Amino acid sequence: MAFQALRLTDLSADQKAIVAKVSSSDKNVIRQLRELGLQRGVSVIVLANNPGAPLLVAVGDGRIAVNRDIADLVKVVLSDK
Repeated sequence: MAFQALRLTDLSADQKAIVAKVSSSDKNVIRQLRELGLQRGVSVIVLANNPGAPLLVAVGDGRIAVNRDIADLVKVVLSDK
């Protein structure tokens, strides 16, 4: 069964997902996302996704704000866990 990968920005508040891939040709962006905890296999919950504002995302025990342009680079699959 194949899973549909979505952009992190496609999720609504309270949706849970697992990071499937981070796509960028800029190694600094990938490094920064990894430092924030956004890397393949990590569970996330979107706490707020308001138009024109950064996404507020729960990652592990923390919360981070992610610029929408950067969040578009993060591909996720929905999770019920």
